[in-house]
Amino acid sequence: RDITRQQGIKESLYLYLLKKREETAITLGMSSPNAKIIEKAYTSNDPVNPKKTIVYLSSILMGLFLPIFMIYIIDSLDTKIHTKKDLENLVNAPFIGDIPKSDSKKKNRLIQKVDYSPKAEAFRMLRTNISFTLKDKNDNLANTIFVTSTTSQEGKSHTSTNLACSLSYSNLKVLLIETDIRVPKVAQYLNLRSSAGITDFISNEKLDIDDIVVHLKGNDCLDVICAGTIPPNPSELLMSDRVKLLFENVNKVYDYIIVDTAAVGLVTDTLLISHFADMFIYVVSANNIDKRQLHVAQDMYNKNRLPNMSLLLNGTKK
Repeated sequence: RDITRQQGIKESLYLYLLKKREETAITLGMSSPNAKIIEKAYTSNDPVNPKKTIVYLSSILMGLFLPIFMIYIIDSLDTKIHTKKDLENLVNAPFIGDIPKSDSKKKNRLIQKVDYSPKAEAFRMLRTNISFTLKDKNDNLANTIFVTSTTSQEGKSHTSTNLACSLSYSNLKVLLIETDIRVPKVAQYLNLRSSAGITDFISNEKLDIDDIVVHLKGNDCLDVICAGTIPPNPSELLMSDRVKLLFENVNKVYDYIIVDTAAVGLVTDTLLISHFADMFIYVVSANNIDKRQLHVAQDMYNKNRLPNMSLLLNGTKK
């Protein structure tokens, strides 16, 4: 009876569990599970990401190509003149020299007789190159050098004033004439008071050349003729016969005549008196003038409108 009783208990328990299993199976069949394991997880000792090799390779490639790309873009968008090579690629005229960027202080604008600065040495080199360029001139008249540029603010007055000073320091008799009568600056560079100048000489026939010549204090070899009164008709004034009279007279007295002229890319003043020049120094401002503006210089050189034209790069980095 004990065995039969135990058998009955276990039989009823077994049937109960079978019944529950069937109920559970029916319940699972009616609703799908929210998640299903597709593949069991696995791991390794090395990190999946980031991979060192790919990171190093990407860094090297970006470090090389990104700066090259940026430099190319900047260079493509840059339209300024920076070096002698940039200038020679655009204009076929001879290159006579370059002047380093001037000190921002006004007192250092002009070179001194005893001066070993890079700018002073550059003007000495320019002086030597000019002498070499004009060595074939046989007459006994003064060497007349005109200084011009494409636009304003390129350093014409700065160049002509310092060139005149450099020539005078070598015991040559030099006359500096300011024919840029629209925006005169030579008197400001040399700290000269306003006085009668070339415009007064042309318009007033009673004036003599000696009346407009200013003898520079502290430099017996350098004389200056300032622009004078700014006229309403500069171009018409420079067409006067008095200009020819002026150059014919001073040619017999001085060794060098430096003429600060107006920009040829803006006005025609310089072209009206260009036939008086033995040589033209065409000033190009580095890091300032646009390359597309230099077609004026190339055109002037091709058509020989500026006699014996040479290029000077002004404001280069030391």
